[in-house]
Amino acid sequence: MTRIATAAGFPDGDPYKDRPIGRVLTKMGKLTRQQVHHALTVQADAKLNGVRPPLGEVLIQLGMCTREEIELTLQLQRGKGPPPARSAENA
Repeated sequence: MTRIATAAGFPDGDPYKDRPIGRVLTKMGKLTRQQVHHALTVQADAKLNGVRPPLGEVLIQLGMCTREEIELTLQLQRGKGPPPARSAENA
Protein backbone atom coordinates (compact mmCIF):
# COMPACT_ATOMS: atom_id res chain seq x y z
CA MET A 1 0.00 0.00 0.00
CA THR A 2 1.28 3.49 -0.82
CA ARG A 3 1.94 5.74 2.15
CA ILE A 4 0.68 9.31 1.97
CA ALA A 5 3.14 12.23 1.80
CA THR A 6 3.13 15.16 4.21
CA ALA A 7 2.39 18.81 3.58
CA ALA A 8 6.12 19.62 3.69
CA GLY A 9 7.23 21.89 0.91
CA PHE A 10 3.93 23.75 0.53
CA PRO A 11 4.14 27.54 1.06
CA ASP A 12 1.09 27.75 3.32
CA GLY A 13 0.76 25.71 6.49
CA ASP A 14 -2.48 23.96 5.56
CA PRO A 15 -2.46 23.07 1.84
CA TYR A 16 -5.29 20.54 2.15
CA LYS A 17 -7.94 22.56 3.97
CA ASP A 18 -11.08 23.21 1.91
CA ARG A 19 -9.63 21.54 -1.20
CA PRO A 20 -11.60 18.94 -3.18
CA ILE A 21 -10.85 15.42 -1.94
CA GLY A 22 -9.35 14.36 -5.28
CA ARG A 23 -6.96 17.31 -5.15
CA VAL A 24 -5.96 16.47 -1.58
CA LEU A 25 -5.23 12.85 -2.47
CA THR A 26 -3.22 13.95 -5.50
CA LYS A 27 -1.20 16.49 -3.51
CA MET A 28 -0.53 13.88 -0.82
CA GLY A 29 0.82 11.50 -3.45
CA LYS A 30 -1.81 8.82 -2.86
CA LEU A 31 -3.42 9.06 -6.33
CA THR A 32 -2.50 10.33 -9.75
CA ARG A 33 -4.63 12.84 -11.58
CA GLN A 34 -5.61 10.10 -14.01
CA GLN A 35 -6.91 7.94 -11.15
CA VAL A 36 -8.95 10.85 -9.79
CA HIS A 37 -10.38 11.55 -13.26
CA HIS A 38 -11.32 7.89 -13.64
CA ALA A 39 -13.10 7.92 -10.26
CA LEU A 40 -14.91 11.15 -11.20
CA THR A 41 -16.09 9.50 -14.41
CA VAL A 42 -17.41 6.51 -12.46
CA GLN A 43 -19.15 8.92 -10.07
CA ALA A 44 -20.71 10.83 -13.00
CA ASP A 45 -21.94 7.57 -14.57
CA ALA A 46 -23.58 6.64 -11.28
CA LYS A 47 -25.27 10.05 -11.22
CA LEU A 48 -26.82 9.30 -14.61
CA ASN A 49 -28.42 6.26 -12.95
CA GLY A 50 -29.88 8.42 -10.19
CA VAL A 51 -27.19 7.72 -7.59
CA ARG A 52 -24.59 10.25 -6.42
CA PRO A 53 -22.03 8.45 -4.25
CA PRO A 54 -19.40 10.60 -2.56
CA LEU A 55 -16.07 10.47 -4.37
CA GLY A 56 -14.46 8.83 -1.35
CA GLU A 57 -16.91 5.93 -1.58
CA VAL A 58 -16.17 5.55 -5.29
CA LEU A 59 -12.43 5.46 -4.56
CA ILE A 60 -12.97 2.76 -1.94
CA GLN A 61 -15.17 0.70 -4.29
CA LEU A 62 -12.54 0.96 -7.02
CA GLY A 63 -9.86 -0.21 -4.57
CA MET A 64 -7.84 2.98 -4.97
CA CYS A 65 -8.10 3.95 -1.29
CA THR A 66 -8.97 2.33 2.00
CA ARG A 67 -11.73 3.67 4.22
CA GLU A 68 -9.06 4.75 6.72
CA GLU A 69 -7.23 6.75 4.03
CA ILE A 70 -10.46 8.49 3.04
CA GLU A 71 -11.28 9.29 6.67
CA LEU A 72 -7.80 10.75 7.19
CA THR A 73 -8.09 12.74 3.98
CA LEU A 74 -11.46 14.16 5.05
CA GLN A 75 -9.93 15.21 8.38
CA LEU A 76 -7.09 16.98 6.57
CA GLN A 77 -9.58 18.59 4.19
CA ARG A 78 -11.42 20.02 7.22
CA GLY A 79 -8.18 21.28 8.73
CA LYS A 80 -8.18 18.65 11.48
CA GLY A 81 -5.76 15.89 12.25
CA PRO A 82 -2.01 15.65 11.80
CA PRO A 83 -0.50 15.32 8.34
CA PRO A 84 0.38 11.71 7.54
CA ALA A 85 3.95 10.46 7.75
CA ARG A 86 6.11 10.89 4.70
CA SER A 87 7.07 7.67 2.96
CA ALA A 88 10.52 6.83 1.66
CA GLU A 89 9.25 6.69 -1.92
CA ASN A 90 7.84 10.24 -1.63
CA ALA A 91 10.83 11.67 0.29
